[in-house]
Amino acid sequence: MHALGEDLSKRRSADSRPAFLDALGPMEKLPAALAFGAILGLSSPGFDVWWLAWVGLVPLLVLARSCSSFLTSGLIGFAFGFAYHLVCHRWILELYPLTTFQIHDSVGALAVWSAWFLESAHQALLIALFAGFAAVLPSRAGILPHFRRPFFSFAIAVPIMWVFLQWTVAPSEPFLGVPVNQLAYSQAMILPMMQVCALAGCQLLEFLIVLLNASIAVAFFELFPFIVSRLPERIDRLNPKGGAIFDVVITLAIVLVAFGWGEWRLRKLTEFPPYLAIPNEKVFAPPVPVAVLQGDIPVRPAALEAFSKNERIDKYTKLAQGLGVAMFVLPEAVLRLQDPEGKALFSRIAGICAYEKKEAIVGSFELLKSSLVNCVRMISGGTAETLYVKTRLLPLVESLPFNTLFNVIPENLFNLLPSSRNNFLVSPTPYLLRSVWGNVGASVSFELVYPELIAQEVHNGAALLVNVSDLSWFHDKVLSKQLLAAAITRAVENGRYLVLASNTGISAVVNPLGVVTSNSVTGQSGNLIDRVQFLSAHTHFTRSWWLWRPSYRIWWH
Repeated sequence: MHALGEDLSKRRSADSRPAFLDALGPMEKLPAALAFGAILGLSSPGFDVWWLAWVGLVPLLVLARSCSSFLTSGLIGFAFGFAYHLVCHRWILELYPLTTFQIHDSVGALAVWSAWFLESAHQALLIALFAGFAAVLPSRAGILPHFRRPFFSFAIAVPIMWVFLQWTVAPSEPFLGVPVNQLAYSQAMILPMMQVCALAGCQLLEFLIVLLNASIAVAFFELFPFIVSRLPERIDRLNPKGGAIFDVVITLAIVLVAFGWGEWRLRKLTEFPPYLAIPNEKVFAPPVPVAVLQGDIPVRPAALEAFSKNERIDKYTKLAQGLGVAMFVLPEAVLRLQDPEGKALFSRIAGICAYEKKEAIVGSFELLKSSLVNCVRMISGGTAETLYVKTRLLPLVESLPFNTLFNVIPENLFNLLPSSRNNFLVSPTPYLLRSVWGNVGASVSFELVYPELIAQEVHNGAALLVNVSDLSWFHDKVLSKQLLAAAITRAVENGRYLVLASNTGISAVVNPLGVVTSNSVTGQSGNLIDRVQFLSAHTHFTRSWWLWRPSYRIWWH
């Protein structure tokens, strides 16, 4: 680190007059970092200013390179990331009030605001590391590395560092990450760009986004040296300014080629008969009618009192009867088999499946080996019942990540955590549900944001993907849009239909190209009816296990 600091000081002392940003102290740069971070937050799903992702990191790179040490650039990165995540995680505030957990309003408000700030700060740590290394890494302009210091190409090294931190560290179990707002999700509605996810996952799409940001930042360094110091010279024969502009043009061309290939893929695969999205499919996959039962039953006590237990049972029974579909899906925790109400509803659903010869995929809470499990149950009149048990629990909500925290957190605060009252059992590996049509890869709520989990299910033989969620804890639609963006990404990555079933919405059916073929209205009760296929072909991303199976899982488990 000392050598890196010396490299920075040499770079700064090369010019007798420091550039404008170089002369400013970190406290003077913090307001700009906060402002630009908040602006980039508007690119996330729910705000949908998608184009900001392609230029929004440029201010961070410029501010970080103007700092004189790893710590000061890391501080700027933390401020940028904190503001970014405050905007993206606004949905945390929608948890208030916490009357469901029998917490007083004043304490609940404090808890929700604290969770908002703490989680934003937690995720901002990675952007702080990114900014620190982007500033001190011995890098040069251009896209070619060199065997002498500075070794690395700034435009290539920066996106590699970003993708590693955001897609290997951020979703990892040791980091306790539940990331729903990476830059790749901002492009969920730009379907031609989303198609590159079938090649190398959302990591490739995010690499392209940060590559363009880094190329623009290098051009800024070269064109405006009076604002921020230039990078060391290129090793090719191009003029520094002309070469920087040339790099931006080349990067833009790469992005446009990816966009054009995505448009070609969309046209090519939709030329086939309806619902046949994979042209190389070897096995005939007939369309299967499915329905999502969106009950819109709240979990908050004040609103829940409007529904008696019998009314809740009758509502789902009415929604499930007489549907002209082969399969229907109910959201997370509809069945609570440890309660008499849940057992009664289970009997009714099983009866409907047996009488009408249907299958049901139902989110369930139940006891397994004396422990509570959050799971997905397949109820069928034609095959044996199968069960998927959640493999990634929500930290501090469904699980206490590290046992040592029990000795660190005061007892009165520990008792406020939902995980102190819940003893959820976790499955070491995802088990597939067995349908008469094929295998189903299930996931529960936020498990949808982990690419390696969904890819492992497809790798193991899942022909259809189903996610069950309960977003009735939240008033706002932002989180449901972020979860839908993750569903679109997982569908394209794995070349599978994905059924998203939510209690209060958004429920949706997404085809393997990322097209939302149908979606429900948030806050409305009813059935969403569509058709899916059970597919078997694998995308390049699913076949390339090294892209989606991080090495940390080897030693963590």
